[in-house]
Order: sequence, then C-alpha cells, then structure tokens
Amino acid sequence: MKTNILLCIDHLDPGGAQRQIIELAKRLPSSEFAITVCNLDQKKAMLKKEIEEMDITVKLLSQHGFFDLKTLIKLYNFIKKNNFDIVHTYLFTADTYGRICAILARTPVVIASMRSVDNWKNLLHKITDRILAIGTDKIIVNAKEIQKFLQKVEKISPKKIRVIYNGIDENLFGLKVNSEKIRKDLGLRNGDLLVGIFARNDPVKDHKTFFQASKIILNNFSNITFLAMGYGMTNASMKEIVRKLSIEDYVILMDHSTEYLSYLGSVDISVISSLTEGCSNVILESMALKKPVVATEVGGNPELIVNGKTGYLVPPKRADKLSSAIIKLLDDPLKREEMGNEGFVRAKNKFSMEQMIKQTDQLYRALLKKE
Repeated sequence: MKTNILLCIDHLDPGGAQRQIIELAKRLPSSEFAITVCNLDQKKAMLKKEIEEMDITVKLLSQHGFFDLKTLIKLYNFIKKNNFDIVHTYLFTADTYGRICAILARTPVVIASMRSVDNWKNLLHKITDRILAIGTDKIIVNAKEIQKFLQKVEKISPKKIRVIYNGIDENLFGLKVNSEKIRKDLGLRNGDLLVGIFARNDPVKDHKTFFQASKIILNNFSNITFLAMGYGMTNASMKEIVRKLSIEDYVILMDHSTEYLSYLGSVDISVISSLTEGCSNVILESMALKKPVVATEVGGNPELIVNGKTGYLVPPKRADKLSSAIIKLLDDPLKREEMGNEGFVRAKNKFSMEQMIKQTDQLYRALLKKE
C-alpha cells in the first residue's frame, strides 16, 4: 500500500517553497507515495494547473484572516476523511492550520517546514509554534540560521529540527542561454554591463536599497543597465522609487517571466538585497548559471555564498556597501568569471535537487518506521 501524503501550503502562487513542493511531488517515487496538495488560499493558485498536470489532486480552501474556524473545520474533515499517513506543511499559516488539524485527526506523522528567519512573529505566533511543536514529529528548515532562530527565540528543541537545504534542478547546470538575444532585446549594446535582481515586489526584498546602490554605481559607470524582474515589479510604487532617484534611463522593470532563467543567465552580476532569507532559490540558480552573487548577509545567505570566493556578502540596508561590492566585480571581468565558476561547482556538489529529495524521502521513511 502506498504512503498517503498531504503537502499543505499557504498559497500556490509562484515562490521558492511552492517550487520545492512541485519538485518533491514530481520526484518522490509514485510507486510508493501518493501525493495530495492542499492550498489554503484559492485566490492564489497560479501553479494549480501545473501540479494537476502531474496527476496530483489539489484541494483548494478559502482561508480568511489569521483564525478562520470554517476553514479549520474543512481542513480537519479533509485530513480525517483521507487518512493521510503524513501531513507536511509549508509557510506559517499552513504550518499552523495544518498541524492543528493533523494532530487532532491523529495523523501518524506531522511535519512542518519553516523557510525563513521570521522576525516579524509576535509573542502569540511564537507561543503557537512552541505548543504545536509538541505534537510535531519534525520541523524541516532550509538553513542552519533558521534552526538557530527556532532554538533561541522560539525555544524549540533541536531534536525536533532537521536541516534540508533547497535543491536545484539538475537541468540548470550547463543550461544554454541565448544571452546575446536577451541583452539585445533589453536594448544593450556590445560591452554594456547588466546587473540584475530577481525578486517579487515585497518590502522584505528591499528593492529600494538596490536602486539606491544603482544610483551610486552610475557615478562610476554609464554603460550599465539594472534589470529588476519579479511579480509586481511594474507597479506604480516601484516606478516611483526609480523616478525619485532619477535613474529611469538605466533601469528596466519587468514582471516575472517564464523565461526568467534566460534573463538571469544573461546578467553579469546577480544581486539579492533582502532583509531576510532562508535558502534562496535565486542564489542557487545564479550559482548554477555561473553568475557571481552579491547578497545581504542575512538568514541562510552566508551558508550558500562563500564570501570572496563565489560572491560577496554585505550588511542589509547599506546601499554604500552593496554598491562597493558590485563595483568591485564590475571592474574585474576575470573575478566575475572565477566566482561564477566557483559557485557552479559549490552548487552542484552541495545543493542538488537529488539530495533534497533523497533526504526528505529518508526522513519520511524514518518517521513512519518510528510510528
């Protein structure tokens, strides 16, 4: 008989956690595991079709507000009716709702997945996490920094926590990108430089600091373009930040594209200016595409980037430090190439999708065996 697994998540609009769920559902042996995906926010379900095309059922719910009793009851009934062997939750709301329901339904194995250092959590959130941890078999985190946060701030036992890093699709290594066409389409000339940031429009991604750094860089370079791609990047608020800095002529704002890896593979430098991160998929993808990375020294970023070898780490909200690190690479094409190659080797050896799937598979089996 197959092991019956529910993967439960806040929403199914594109994001790092969602991509990891899809890869997990796709790659776990279908002869041994039956996967169902539950999305708590049916208004955010852009990836539903992609999952259903893999012959995987997607259950949609319509959760409203932090505590929605109606949705809680529906989720409990769904879990109880389907007799799942494992309920594995992703992101805070699903971690809360999913674990409450799975524990009440006496699901044999309950797993939470925490993907970032959530400094925004208030006392109620932390107490909720601590109480639910009692009935949770394992909490998967994708960075050691998150493990430290859970132990120190939320007082969760280290025995409950397991670090499993995100994995990169093997097809990314050696992916052929027509960068000449991409750069031409963006209006670049031969010899022009391209610096990119690939992140959704969200305060935690701190695009403002990236654009402030861009303005500083323009004091040294004129043959340069800054590409900012991600969901919501063409919103009026983002355009206003760029306008106020008077850098419109050097910045291209683009919404997320299914071809974003081709754009990422065409930049000279990949930048992450986030205020917090877990295990950044964009950093891993940049490394797989042999791009040097300049990122903020937050969350799991230092676990991915070897400072001075595969990229540079800088303090958050410091446009001066960010611009200095970028300029250092812009001035040195050989260093860019060396760092890109070093990052490629590191990503391939340490952060493969195969490793992520294998470690998760082994954890599932070990926890089921204990039960």
